[in-house]
Amino acid sequence: MMAVPRAGVGAVRLDAEKELGDEAVEDRSAHTPVDAAESLDLVERELEARHLEVFGANTFTHFVDRSHDPIVRAARRKTNGHFCTRAHMSDQRERPARRIAQPRARVGAATAQVAVLIASTMLFAAGAPGCVSPARMNAACAWTNDPPRPLDLRRAADRRHLDRDAETAEELAIRYADASRGHRSGHFAGDAAYIGARERCMAALVDAAAVAHGVERRDLVDAVGRRPPGVDLAVLVSFACAYIAAARFATRRLVRRFPADDPAPAAVATIAATIFVSACATMVFVLWSNLVEIVRLGDGHMSYRVGRLPSSRHGIAMYVAAAALFLLIALMSYARSWKDAAPRAPRSS
Repeated sequence: MMAVPRAGVGAVRLDAEKELGDEAVEDRSAHTPVDAAESLDLVERELEARHLEVFGANTFTHFVDRSHDPIVRAARRKTNGHFCTRAHMSDQRERPARRIAQPRARVGAATAQVAVLIASTMLFAAGAPGCVSPARMNAACAWTNDPPRPLDLRRAADRRHLDRDAETAEELAIRYADASRGHRSGHFAGDAAYIGARERCMAALVDAAAVAHGVERRDLVDAVGRRPPGVDLAVLVSFACAYIAAARFATRRLVRRFPADDPAPAAVATIAATIFVSACATMVFVLWSNLVEIVRLGDGHMSYRVGRLPSSRHGIAMYVAAAALFLLIALMSYARSWKDAAPRAPRSS
């Protein structure tokens, strides 16, 4: 009687076993129907359908790669159970969007630099003539360095001179009140005393300017608080140029993080980014307009004049405009990425 030896197959070593994560993923995928390879499944011009890639040696890694898009740039395509990642498309031609990404980034950087240059030039050209003359500033409520001459208010140049005189008188009155009755003057006796000192100085300066230029006192009073349109336009255009450059950069990152292939996450991310970026842009615009006004007047105490700025008077309109502009730029970026990702017809030889 011949003895039959035991089979020489032992237990699988622990380091050779599949991970539990791989087995769980395979078990879930094995209960779903898998279609046969069809021409319609080859949506990325692959050579094989590769329906069973999910049952490979590194099943769990396959799913991790698809879920960590910023780290592993993997494009997911799902059509009738068809899973396709960037690693599976190694036998395909490089997509046109990848070839033109670097030149487009250089064009975007150059556009941002040009936008900032244009914004700075416009701000300087329009804001410099509207600055208050430092030579006329003092804290003694004195009307100085303004040669007396009659003004003809039918001329645009004389009307602008009258507006600058009214603005200068208001600035001098605020400086006088700050120095004589302000919180840091050492003589603060309450808000009523401060306002009284400011108004008395303002009245004296208006009378002096009216006599020096032969105009009615009422004309100067009406000119107080009149904003220089060139300065406001320069502030708005300069900020718009910088905002458009920043929005283009943000939308490009948004398109790369949430591609148009998954419309639901892309739509949610775009709406959330629009709300957040528009709110931040509105706050930055308020700070930007205040900074320009402080530099233009040469005084950090804006007082009640801050309420005249366009950022204070039209805050809601600025937020809506910023949101609409960001949404438009985002839609254009998504349309461009969708066009670049679309398969191109082969050229006939």
